[in-house]
Amino acid sequence: MSRLDDALGYELDDDLATVMEFLKEISAPRSFSVLKDADRAEELRETLFRIEDRKALLGKPFERRMVNERLRQDEHLMLMYQQM
Repeated sequence: MSRLDDALGYELDDDLATVMEFLKEISAPRSFSVLKDADRAEELRETLFRIEDRKALLGKPFERRMVNERLRQDEHLMLMYQQM
């Protein structure tokens, strides 16, 4: 549960607000001149990296149908003795 809190916490709200601010600054004059400032560009880059890192905390989605099919084929019996 703490991973979900880390992924969807208040920091995510701040990061999304930062991205929205950049989008407004870019869309108003319809130019990327805002990103010519190295500090602002680095801030956007770091924000996007943090958002991308949070995606990994949410895990990978799976299809229940595929899992059930693999269970019916007894694939779990082969895998349970493998060491990782």
